[in-house]
Amino acid sequence: MRYGIDDEKCSQSQYSCGVVDDEEILLRTVYQPEHIVGGRVIETAISLTDLDERGFSVDRHLSVTSRMLSQRAEEQMAKCPEQRQEYRIACFPCGAVRRYRDDADR
Repeated sequence: MRYGIDDEKCSQSQYSCGVVDDEEILLRTVYQPEHIVGGRVIETAISLTDLDERGFSVDRHLSVTSRMLSQRAEEQMAKCPEQRQEYRIACFPCGAVRRYRDDADR
C-alpha cells in the first residue's frame, strides 16, 4: 500500500488518539553508526521506500514513555549490534516533516 498525503487527514488505526497537529511533537529513534555519522543524522537514515509505502516511522510524544522508547531501542540494537551501538531520540514538530515532504514533492 502506498502512503499518501491524504492518509494524514484521518486517524490511521482504531488505537490512534486522532490526527496529528502540525505543532505536535514527534520522536524518531536513530542509531549510531547506522544513522549518525560525524555527529549528524545521514539522509539514508530514513528509507524512502518506507516513506512511500508506510509513512514516517515515529512516535507521538504524548503517547509514549521513555521506558517504552528505551526498551524498543535496546531490542533493535540487539538485532544489529555492529550498526546499532548507541541510540538517540530526535524530537521535532510534525509540521516540520510535512513541510519537508511538501518541498520534496515539488
